Amino acid sequence: MAEKLTNEQQAAVDSRERSLLVSAAAGSGKTKVLVERLFSYVEREGANLDDFLIITYTRAAASELRGKIAKALTERMERDPGNYHLRQQMLRVYRADIKTVDAFCTALLRENCHLLGEDARGHALRPDFRVLDENEAQVLRERVLARTLDDFYGRLTTGGTLLADTLGAGRDDSALEDLVLELHAKLQAQPYEDKWLEAQRAFWRAVPDKIEDTPYGKILLNEVRRKARHCKNLLQRAAQEMCANDALNQKYAPAFLDASYQLEALEGKTAEGWDAARGVTIAFPRLAAVKDSDGGEMKARMKSLWDNCKETVKGFAEIFSASSDEAVEDLRTMASAMLALIDLTADFSRRYNEEKRRRNSADFSDQEHEAIRLLIGEDGAPTELARIVSARYREIMVDEYQDTNEVQNAIFTALSREGRNLFLVGDVKQSIYRFRLADPTIFLGKYRAFADYTRAAEGEERRLILSRNFRSRPEVLEGANFVFRSVMSADFGEMDYTAAEAVTNGQVVSLGNRIGVAGNDIAEGATGALHVTGVYIMDKKASEKITMGTPVYYDATADEITATEKGNVPAGYAAATAEASDATVLVNIGNPDGAPAVHNSLALKGEDGKVYDITVATGGTLKATERT
Repeated sequence: MAEKLTNEQQAAVDSRERSLLVSAAAGSGKTKVLVERLFSYVEREGANLDDFLIITYTRAAASELRGKIAKALTERMERDPGNYHLRQQMLRVYRADIKTVDAFCTALLRENCHLLGEDARGHALRPDFRVLDENEAQVLRERVLARTLDDFYGRLTTGGTLLADTLGAGRDDSALEDLVLELHAKLQAQPYEDKWLEAQRAFWRAVPDKIEDTPYGKILLNEVRRKARHCKNLLQRAAQEMCANDALNQKYAPAFLDASYQLEALEGKTAEGWDAARGVTIAFPRLAAVKDSDGGEMKARMKSLWDNCKETVKGFAEIFSASSDEAVEDLRTMASAMLALIDLTADFSRRYNEEKRRRNSADFSDQEHEAIRLLIGEDGAPTELARIVSARYREIMVDEYQDTNEVQNAIFTALSREGRNLFLVGDVKQSIYRFRLADPTIFLGKYRAFADYTRAAEGEERRLILSRNFRSRPEVLEGANFVFRSVMSADFGEMDYTAAEAVTNGQVVSLGNRIGVAGNDIAEGATGALHVTGVYIMDKKASEKITMGTPVYYDATADEITATEKGNVPAGYAAATAEASDATVLVNIGNPDGAPAVHNSLALKGEDGKVYDITVATGGTLKATERT
């Protein structure tokens, strides 16, 4: 059978009018969707391949994507050899803007660096500038920092002296060096460095009266809240499990529940403020004696869990060692040192930039910041150059959007047509470049702000989830879903891992009076795995709430799960509650009507329009044979 896009993939290909964010799980065919979307413009709307800016995050990814586009173009030309417009694209595919952010910025600067002007010392970036590799940049940073620190020590202020005394250990100032470089790296991830530095100065010049109103207090309170909730849930689940063992239920369970109630109280107090949370006392008394013969293996697990939670709670005492007033006073004591650190970092950054200009060179961060200067004016609006460059592109396509930082995002926004022509693809679960100061909260911000594509109004920015996996076996996916459901939440991982984000496998196949899930694509006359039991995420009828445990049915016409029995195929039961707003539902497929597990010679109409006879053998092996 010919490969066909799922309903969600097709929606991602066809969506127009406004920007689209695609949350694409691993193996969900995001590259295929990007390629198909590109060719939908070419074939349906007469666009050219070089009418698009396609951003990837590695050169290898850019090369691979260009190869896939070229392959797709070749296949289309073989099917339609007389199509002159397609033949034209063979020349355009190799000059299309499929590149990394760095490569785009390099090209933009070489064409337009004359617009940047000179720096404070009269140095200007020339079109033949050299891009420093990371090793060269590191050596240069170390040399400039050494000179900067020499001058810093030669004119120490009160704050500078406090800073040096706090971080210095004898003649070793490596701690201060590391801190300056770390702060400088953070600075490079900001689209407007001077504004960010001034915001930091403003905080230290006027430290708030309450620690919970500071960034540090908010982070610490959130950490306590998260850990308290986690330990509470662990203890309560453990107490529930111990109901199956009389000895542990009598001796351990009451202590577990009591500690969990105290943790719940702490969780609530964190919302009231620092001192309110600090005042909560949590007792972890010695557990009552239980014979090994009575507790068995469960006893050891429960004792280990108890000790781990106890150690976590001990850490709270260290966090709350000072009252709100005492903590604020400590911050104010260090304010002059922090202001000195900010000024030292700003001085280093200025000197480093001047040295690079003197050498007519730039590092990767420079290129992004200079691109912002070219594309965004002082008023925050796109420049004339931005409008000229934007006019070149029908759409800005960004792959791996979860690894974008604020600087790069500002560039994409400046190039877009007031946010109407951005196609953003990513998966926050695959964010791996935070150490490079990638900011997955940018992705999450749009994920929460954009409307679901099924309910978006005309012209409204929308999001779409590709959750169906076509790469991995169900056992792998079940394991991955279990891990992500266990660790991802709004507090930890910055989003809740719901049914909508989970990955699934295969296509639902209607087998007479029941359904199965194909474990792989089934070609004419081929065999494949058909799963007739197990838990799967499936598309759900819109605006219909399905409660956990209720029977559900498969509507073959709409290709979705519903609670409506009439005219539909029994599918199993809902393994979790799905709200009306949810696009998917967790289904435990099985044999709800008592029908036999094997159906033979069932007719299935293929995607190529032909009719196939489906044979299901023992073990769920499926064979499709074209009906003659």
